[in-house]
Amino acid sequence: MALGILEHTAIREYGPDDPAAIHLQIEAIKLAYSDLHAFVADRDHMVDVDETTLLAPSYLKDRAALIDLDKALDHGVGAPKRGGTVLLNTADASGMMVSFIQSNYAGFGSGVVVPGLGISLQNRGAGFSTTLGHPNCVFGGKRPFHTIIPGFTMKQGAPQMAFGMMGGPIQAQGHVQLFLRTQLWGQDVQTAADAPRWRMLDGLNIACEPSMSHDVAKNY
Repeated sequence: MALGILEHTAIREYGPDDPAAIHLQIEAIKLAYSDLHAFVADRDHMVDVDETTLLAPSYLKDRAALIDLDKALDHGVGAPKRGGTVLLNTADASGMMVSFIQSNYAGFGSGVVVPGLGISLQNRGAGFSTTLGHPNCVFGGKRPFHTIIPGFTMKQGAPQMAFGMMGGPIQAQGHVQLFLRTQLWGQDVQTAADAPRWRMLDGLNIACEPSMSHDVAKNY
């Protein structure tokens, strides 16, 4: 995993004892070991996340993108088994619009399949809190907090736009960004959709897409 992560860094540009090379190796090891301690066990018991998932080039590339060349970070555990969310927006000439999101949430969802239909039910119950007294605490007959939020924009009482996002916590945050770009700053939908996005993680941590201007991203 560490080598796969380093494959997506600039380590080739440095000598073996260059501080930058050492830094990159340490950060790659930290990323790999975070996942190792969370997911690796006796192979017969590695069900949801296995070596194929952990060594997937696309996943390791995502992990490599977390490395900051200027400072050491505590990256925490990754999410090698991503949820499956699909978004579809469409409209016809009469103004009929559909904003549709389908999501298993994580992996194959709950693992429960509807008999005769083959539909895998989601496991959004993972969005509950286990803290007693919390308004989102797990309880029978109660719906959990979740981020399945297909969206519509109306203008002067008429339908204007169907929109939405994939990606769990980015959905509401992405809605804000897309809405402001189209409604406040007058960008067309394609420009707004292609624009680099950011996502608040926790505390002072912000994730930014690689296409974001360095002058903007460096402030965070």
